[in-house]
Amino acid sequence: MAIFLSSLGLVAALAQVPTVSPTPTAAPDSLSALRSRIAQDSGDGSSWYLLGLALLRSDFEAHSHHTPGDTTTAQAVLDTADLAFRRAATLLAGTRRGDSARVFHVFTWGRRALWAWETGGMEAAAGRWSTAPEDVRLPAVLEELGENLLRACPTGGVLLVRAGPDAQAATYLRMARHLRTDLTVVPYEVWRVDSMLQTRVMRDLGAPPATHGEDPGTGLAGVAAKRRLCAEMGLEKPPDLPAAGGGRHGRMTWKAHALVWVSGAGQQADTVPPQDFVFAALRLALDANDPWAAPAVQVYRHAAELTPGLCPTLSGFGVKDAVGCR
Repeated sequence: MAIFLSSLGLVAALAQVPTVSPTPTAAPDSLSALRSRIAQDSGDGSSWYLLGLALLRSDFEAHSHHTPGDTTTAQAVLDTADLAFRRAATLLAGTRRGDSARVFHVFTWGRRALWAWETGGMEAAAGRWSTAPEDVRLPAVLEELGENLLRACPTGGVLLVRAGPDAQAATYLRMARHLRTDLTVVPYEVWRVDSMLQTRVMRDLGAPPATHGEDPGTGLAGVAAKRRLCAEMGLEKPPDLPAAGGGRHGRMTWKAHALVWVSGAGQQADTVPPQDFVFAALRLALDANDPWAAPAVQVYRHAAELTPGLCPTLSGFGVKDAVGCR
């Protein structure tokens, strides 16, 4: 739902979608004002759309303020957001805003799965996805982005992704499509502010969570002593985490690879060569002026700046100019 680093992180992430697809930050109306407009005109597709965006913002805020186990209100918020986006998609059919509403409709299922993961573990998250309608699918360009990010992380790693489209894509493929089940995919900015998610992630990784008042990154530092950490290059920079056993001022070091920074230890240190990534869906999305190409372009542009060896592959798919390769 960028990096995506405070209660506004998800909102910033959604803002990566071009202006043809307004985001929560572009919607000054309050929830009550939007509901009033819909009550007066239930056929106002734009108001349904903006209501859904505002509710997604509320869901993100809930992750930093909820009490453990209290998810009833959150589920109701997402159910209403789901309804709002479905109504908007129908009423605005054939428009870019209507197309975006269908994608945000998928996002509501991703947020439901996140709550299920927090409260019941990965099996519960996968089970939540299994109840989604068959037409709940992300655009091909986002699925390709998610698959590339999963592919980039070494075996058995922990993939830290920015909130928003990147996290939606990577967690959807991991939880709903069961790709790279050896990985743990963590929406990093949400994790930073959500103690319940921190506890779940540390439990899944077999590590103790940070103690009260301690930097939550300390828990990941302990994980890095045994497993690889990957931070996707949609993030501005890799997380500033303490190094395990590094003393008071020791910080974790990261090495840039195609699409991700990698740190930590483990038996498997394999990384994927640049030529193994695919950008065919990005080329098609750019040709179609698909606004959902924007989050992918942002990731690939940053990756190309940091790892120029990726440019020949990007060039081979005809997208080098879009991502700034020379």
